[in-house]
Amino acid sequence: MTLTLAPTPTTSLLRDAPAPGRADAAFARTWILGAGNPYPVLDLLAEAGWQIVLDHRADIHCASPCGRVYIGYLAESPHAKINDLWHITVEGHHDIPGWEQTFPDDVPSEVVAGFVNALLNTPARTEL
Repeated sequence: MTLTLAPTPTTSLLRDAPAPGRADAAFARTWILGAGNPYPVLDLLAEAGWQIVLDHRADIHCASPCGRVYIGYLAESPHAKINDLWHITVEGHHDIPGWEQTFPDDVPSEVVAGFVNALLNTPARTEL
């Protein structure tokens, strides 16, 4: 995998916010906020051949073709009460432990899709 780095911006990001009523192009940029809908992630997984199941609560469960990775969109689950909307679990093997990552309901699904895209497209390490 080859990474290409973009040049560092020359403008400072650390400055005071503009006074109320003053338009400033540097602060006009809007950012994605809120969970949105799960389709950015689900589209990636469907394209990669994952099994996607909608349960009786309208939660969405996704399994990798090998069965070792689970991604859940748990909007109606009891987990949503503790602010865990996305659950990603990678099962370990032999003496290498797996891992888990959760994202709360205020993280945009496009950000979760970026994380999932990196998971799908980063080859496993051969050295430990």
